[in-house]
Amino acid sequence: MKIFPGKIEKLLIARTENRLGDIILTIPLAGIIKSYFPNMHITFAGSGYAEAFTKKTSAIDEFHHWNIYKDLKKHNADAIILISPWLNIAKAAWQAKIPIRIGMARKWHHWLYANHRIFLKQQPINLHEIQLNTAFLAALGIDNPCDIDQLHRYYGWQKESNKSYSDVISDTKCNIILHPKSRGSAPEWLLEHYYRLACLLDEKKFNVILSGINGEREYIRRHCPKLFALPHITNIVGRYELADFINIVEQADCLVASSTGPAHIAAAAGISTIALYTPFRPQHPNRWRPIGKRVKVLCKGQPTNNPKDIDKINAITPQEVRQLIDEMLKSAAG
Repeated sequence: MKIFPGKIEKLLIARTENRLGDIILTIPLAGIIKSYFPNMHITFAGSGYAEAFTKKTSAIDEFHHWNIYKDLKKHNADAIILISPWLNIAKAAWQAKIPIRIGMARKWHHWLYANHRIFLKQQPINLHEIQLNTAFLAALGIDNPCDIDQLHRYYGWQKESNKSYSDVISDTKCNIILHPKSRGSAPEWLLEHYYRLACLLDEKKFNVILSGINGEREYIRRHCPKLFALPHITNIVGRYELADFINIVEQADCLVASSTGPAHIAAAAGISTIALYTPFRPQHPNRWRPIGKRVKVLCKGQPTNNPKDIDKINAITPQEVRQLIDEMLKSAAG
């Protein structure tokens, strides 16, 4: 069902998961809406992780910390898009008496608490996450605006120009971020592969930045201590909060990671991004690859339901990644 957009001056977008990829792949939805309705006030209701990204995009006007504040009434919103499928946020929208509550037809509680529902033509498992998000545009009378690979134009990314990280970012070398862990959210490339890749990067030309969250430092030290010992490694594992890490990523030249949040950050920030994937559903790239202008995905094989194919991510060789780094940096420079 289409809604007359003139009725909507204040819109809430609810994406409450505490996962970076989910959050980042929602931002283009706000950007598309802003491109059609520039005067619409858009508030993003999400976890604490989301706040850092709402400050990076021109598409979002306000942030609502859902983990702390469960009452949505103060926003006096005309409509809410319930991207997160959870019962609690749908009920909160109903309790706040938001007139237009847009949900998914496949969620039973959206038949109780949403009054406009989106029907997908395909099964969700066959769609990319960003396609699931932009499906909600139909409720606003917006046809899908462009090819999926062009949706990066709607991130509205605003680069931080006055922040310096001279102890991390080199002015004389090419800055390559290696992010080996994923907090268990996806299959990971072997630490030994990251070590071999780092060894292939000439220390005279490359500043190799090793990143990760605080809890991953000890894991890497225990399973691959030689990675920390390389002379051209800049170790920032656990050193920075998310907002600073985002700023570091956008100042780097390239990032290498598996299907995890930093790969999506790099893609949104517009730097060269090499994403390493398994063909196993639902972690395969057709569902979760980063969306960006300078993104390359490496994956061995077609999407499969065989759990044994999870390990195919390790069939990607350090030499292949090293070659792709050269190709992407050359393309970016040209």
